[in-house]
Parts: sequence; structure tokens; C-alpha cells
Amino acid sequence: MLELANLNKRVQSSKEFRMELARQSLAYFTFIYLPHYIKSEVPDFHWELYEYLEKRGGGLSEIVAFRGSAKSTIASLALPLWSALFNKRKFIIVISDTNTQAKQIISNIIYELENNEIIRNDFGSLKTKSEDWAATNILLSNEVRIMSRSRGQRMRGLRHMQYRPDLIICDDIENIDAVRTKEGRDKTEEWFFSDCLPCIDAKDGKMVVLGNLLHEDSFVCRLKKKIPMLADAFYREFPLIDADGNNLWPQEYPADKVEDIRKRGNTFFMREYCLKILPQEDQLIKKVGFYDELPTIKRIAIAADLAISQSDSADRTAINVAGEGDGKKFYNMRTHAGRWNFNEALNNIHGMYQQIKIAYPGVNIILGIEDVAYQKAAIEEFKRRFGISVKAIKQTKDKRARLEVFVPYIENDQILFPREGQEDLIQEALDFGSAKHDDRIDAAEMSWRLLIDTSAVGMA
Repeated sequence: MLELANLNKRVQSSKEFRMELARQSLAYFTFIYLPHYIKSEVPDFHWELYEYLEKRGGGLSEIVAFRGSAKSTIASLALPLWSALFNKRKFIIVISDTNTQAKQIISNIIYELENNEIIRNDFGSLKTKSEDWAATNILLSNEVRIMSRSRGQRMRGLRHMQYRPDLIICDDIENIDAVRTKEGRDKTEEWFFSDCLPCIDAKDGKMVVLGNLLHEDSFVCRLKKKIPMLADAFYREFPLIDADGNNLWPQEYPADKVEDIRKRGNTFFMREYCLKILPQEDQLIKKVGFYDELPTIKRIAIAADLAISQSDSADRTAINVAGEGDGKKFYNMRTHAGRWNFNEALNNIHGMYQQIKIAYPGVNIILGIEDVAYQKAAIEEFKRRFGISVKAIKQTKDKRARLEVFVPYIENDQILFPREGQEDLIQEALDFGSAKHDDRIDAAEMSWRLLIDTSAVGMA
């Protein structure tokens, strides 16, 4: 206790001592210059967080922490200030979900630079005469630039004098609405890997990604899966309540406060505080089962769902192959989708049929095409062109009702999927009802119907 008191006394009395202490440690910088942000006893996991963030080297760090963990205060306020004031980085960019949030981040940094007495006393005025501070872009007198961006904004080619960005912090760049659709999740991932990550300084650039697990296929989850394949990258997560039931921050979240949060809804609590993703209440398919190797296949069904339009926003033509094994087990074997014209679609269906016929000689193959609109012409043309019999699949129910028939098969592991290669189909199944496209799952449902109780579900 005496040692701590002596340390505090030296920090308060000696500018040189506190500046050197803060220079060496992001944690001590926060305690000394931003004590008004510390509302309760510092938890152990904060020390880990400080350690990860203050490392000088480059690379990518993905940190997932519960809501209210103070990760944004530490990473989006303390880290940029510490890096800039001590000239550890020259070009810092903080990225958030929206432009409003991005401006708020810079506003918080500006406020500390202009109004924090101990910062002003130790570092002086950091404004430059050559450039006014803007809502998303500030240049300090030590020639360090701090800039903010929102998700999706252009990053390519950004430079500050001779410097490329050497510290980029992505702070909660996703939201619930953005992760609802696969298109939204794809867009975030494409922007990050094609525009954001490549703009960082190749030698010493450090990328920090902060977030929460909003969806099992969110960008944060996708990045987590890629971390082991990326050089100089690591992943760390901090749930409020860990797998053993331990509270990571009991000083700030005592039992009664945790219980109050839990009352807001179990799905909310598990997602935001325990970092566990639960299916939405209206989610039709909540889980899928997998197989590692195909067993002996007794029957095979190929189903095609043809799309009329070839525009980028339209559904694709989809082909799905499913097989029946022993014990009433069904295996989704292949899925293929694309934007093809009428002739291309027929040729792709025929190509799939020929591949399966060669791969599984002697196995009975059922081929079906949906019997609606212009697809009726495809059924007749396919028979005429290739001499192969096609079952016309009549739709007697809406899509959700048709898929509901197979939910028990999927959830009881009677319909299984390969562990790799059909991720888009699986995601369509899990997102059914909220996803923009459902072409693959439509074709899959029809192929299962060809194998399972076909006489009862409207076959021509």
C-alpha cells in the first residue's frame, strides 16, 4: 500500500516521471491521463487488453468483448491518444459503423486534447497553424494525423505525407441490421480485405479489430476463422460470464446488475454479454449436422430451380444433388448456382447429371425441375435435347411451409451436409426468411423431396 502511495506521489509531483511511466505503458497512460473514465476497480482482463494493444509491432489483433467492457474507451480513445502523444505512430485511423459514430470518436479525442488539463500541461498545445481540426481529421503539432472513417468508406491510397496508415482500429463496424443478410456480411468482408487491410503500412502497420458476435456468419466470426491462416495475427475474446460461470468484472457487474441485464431477454444477454449466438425466435432452421465421408449411396436426386432474370440482384439458377444412404439418412452431396441463360442452365443441369452418373454407376438417379412458369418449357426441352426423363415438381405450398417439412430431418441429423464446400447453402438455410436470396435452399428442398416421401408432396 505504501509503495502504491509513493508511486502516486511521484506521478503527481514529477512531470518527467509520469510521462516516462505513461510512455512505457498504455495502462499507466490511461490511469494517469484519463482517470475520469475509470469508474470502478480495474479487472484482470483489462490488463490483458492493455498488453495486447500496446505491443509495438504490426500484425492483426481481433478482440471480441462483451458490451460495456470498456474496450472502446481503451482501444479507440486511450490507444490513439497514447500512440499520437508519444509519437509511436504517425498516421492513425479509427473506423466505426456509421459516419456519426466516426465523428464522435474524433470529437472525444479532440475534447481530451483541448480540455484535459494534465495533457495540456505535459504536452502543451497540439494544434497546428497550418490546418484546422475537422470532425473526422486532425493533424497534431508533432505531425501525427488521426483520422476517422465509417464502414465501407474508401481507404485505398490514403497517405499522410510519406506515411501510410500504421495503426487502424476497427471498432464495432457491424450492427444487427448489417449482419441480417448475407449480402450485408459479404459487403463488409469484401471492403475489409480488399480496401481496408491492404492500405496499412506493410512493415509496421498494426490492425486492431474490436467487436461482438452479432451473427454466426458475421464479419467478426468470419475473421475469427481466418486468424489461424493469417501471419502475425491472433484472436482473443472476453465474455462477461465465461464458460466456467466466472464473472470477469464483478466490481462493475455484481450479481444483481447481471440479473437485471438478463431480464432484458436471454437472447440479448447471451449474445451481448456471454458472446454466445442463439437462433432468433423466428429462425426456421436453427442448426445443421455434418458428415465427414459419404457412405454407400442407394439413390440420388438432382433438382434444379431455374431463374428467369440474369441481373445481379435476381436469384440464381440452382442445382442440388442429394443422396440416400442406409437407415433413412440423407446426404447433401453437391450444390451449384449461377446466373445463366436458358441454354446455359440446361447444359449445366445436364453436366451435373452426367458427372453424377459417371461417379455413381448403377445408382438410380432422379432428376427433377420445378413445374412453374417458363420452367415447364425447360422440362420438355431437356427431354427433347438430351433424351433424359425429368420429373415435374409441382409446388403446392409456400416456400416456408415446404421447408418446414424437412426441419425435423435436419435437426435430427437425418439430412446431413459436408463440413466444407456448401457454406453458402447452409447459410441460406440458417438465414431463411431474412436472406435476400434462397435459390440454393429451394433446389435443396426439392432434391430432398424427390427422395423423401415423394408420393405425398405433389409430384406430377
